[in-house]
Amino acid sequence: MKALIAALAVLAAPLPARAAQPATADFWSNLLKRFCSPESIAAHPTRKDSCPAAGATLNASASASTLLAALSVSLTSSVRASETQTKTLQLNKDALNHILNNTAPANDAPAGTQGSPAQTDAVPGVAPVAQSGASAGFAGTQTGMRLLASVAVNPAGLMTTSASSTSSTTAAAQKAGTLASRIADISVVVPIDTSGNHKTSPGALGSFDYVGVRVRVNALPFFQDDLYAQAKAHVDKVFADLLATEGKASDAAARLLSAYDDTGCALAIATGATQPAQCQTAPAAGFDAVVIAAARCADAIESSKADQIESQCGHPLPEIEAQRAAELLLYNGLQFRRDQHDADYLGLDIRYDYGDPTFSNDPAARGNYVLAGVAAGHRLLSGGETDPSRRFFGLRARVGWSYSSLTHSQTQTNSFDYAAGLELGTITDFKVLKLSFGVEGRRTSGTVAATVDTNFTDGKIGVDVPLSDGSKLGVVLSIPFNGNHVTTLGLS
Repeated sequence: MKALIAALAVLAAPLPARAAQPATADFWSNLLKRFCSPESIAAHPTRKDSCPAAGATLNASASASTLLAALSVSLTSSVRASETQTKTLQLNKDALNHILNNTAPANDAPAGTQGSPAQTDAVPGVAPVAQSGASAGFAGTQTGMRLLASVAVNPAGLMTTSASSTSSTTAAAQKAGTLASRIADISVVVPIDTSGNHKTSPGALGSFDYVGVRVRVNALPFFQDDLYAQAKAHVDKVFADLLATEGKASDAAARLLSAYDDTGCALAIATGATQPAQCQTAPAAGFDAVVIAAARCADAIESSKADQIESQCGHPLPEIEAQRAAELLLYNGLQFRRDQHDADYLGLDIRYDYGDPTFSNDPAARGNYVLAGVAAGHRLLSGGETDPSRRFFGLRARVGWSYSSLTHSQTQTNSFDYAAGLELGTITDFKVLKLSFGVEGRRTSGTVAATVDTNFTDGKIGVDVPLSDGSKLGVVLSIPFNGNHVTTLGLS
């Protein structure tokens, strides 16, 4: 009997508790334990307030929330985050205050050399200089070498854009400057005979072959969408997206840490999604090593240092470096909108020359020469708003009326003027690398004196190479197809 009672007592005794079996779902719990271990807290004292009390037991979801909340606090309250926020606000202010500068026309318009041997565009357009410009060049003509000097001024652009150098530039002033810098300019060009062989005669200009005045008027900006409004909307969107992206850094940290678990269980727990069946299975071999590697990644995320994060996590955390990407998108996007806006022109090309624009060194060729034409052009651009440069292919044309009145013979001639060409190149920042081809000609009916500059067709090849944002080197070759012109080579 005693033996039976003893046996029953043994059977009635409670069984010892069975230890919980490890599962893949323990990823976050194990990671939090390492992050909040006494050794880790000793190395990173600021963690103490974010970690659970010693001995506390948290389930997988609570562990993930606790760890990610601690990392979120580190990302948003670090010195880096404060500096980034300050820089973001300053960058936004500077961008809004300097839209006019950042959308200024690319350095493409020649400084008044159109119609001279230093005209480096095969077919010149009517887009003006933004403020002012000067050009000096040389050209070989039928009577020797010439030095060509020209100066162009955009009075409206000069007045409205001068205020852009101050931080208090108003939106209205910038809007006016954006338009004025694209409308009109006036220029003077003077070819000088440096050979000393220039013939003198009554009314001659000494060593000057002629004095030329140029006026360009581009009417198209009056009918286009407001470039300033487009640019401001772009700036506002870039910074709104930047603030939203920086606010998602903690979500990105969750994805970065969850990537250490290739079953998808860790990500499902972190995001509150339905947990896959693998969460309840035994972890794969090397599970502890995976948690240790994730802990090193968590340490790097807490530091908020991009290089450490990429080194320890194997991938960057783009959200904490979003400002750099936003700054590139900001300026590339502004220049993309500028180049799209400036891809077309339509306006007047007006020229007046007093002297001998044929460089014949013949006093009988001197007189008054007028050209009034309508010019149009269009560029097809490749590249998007994230690209730092854009390639282009363009077409240009001009038709107009030419009038000449020779001083000696009192001969007056009216001619039809025409030009057509194409161009291709690349725009980077404010620099334009360009190759152009075209023909320019003039025709009149009846018989005219040989000294009248008409009844010719010239082929043109021009190259522009940027030297800096504000200067360039241009070469043009003019080859006569018919008429009494000669081959000339100009350098400007």
